[in-house]
Amino acid sequence: MEIHPVTAAKYGLRDEERVFVETIKGRIQIRAKLTEDIAPQVVSIPHGWAAANVNILTDIEFRDPILGYPEDKGILCSITKRG
Repeated sequence: MEIHPVTAAKYGLRDEERVFVETIKGRIQIRAKLTEDIAPQVVSIPHGWAAANVNILTDIEFRDPILGYPEDKGILCSITKRG
């Protein structure tokens, strides 16, 4: 998960630290990658990671009927340190 250093500091996160990302649909565990290349208050999780399947966080009802990709590219989430 890419996260801005300022936002990461608000959550007490360090680079490469494992965190939980949760939405109303599910929760995954993933490593935080601090970068200034992303806007503060935004996290980005690329798809394609079997161990941190971002599809768990999305709603299957809002998918493109042909491609199957989620149509909701931006969703609210919470971040917690893995304890």
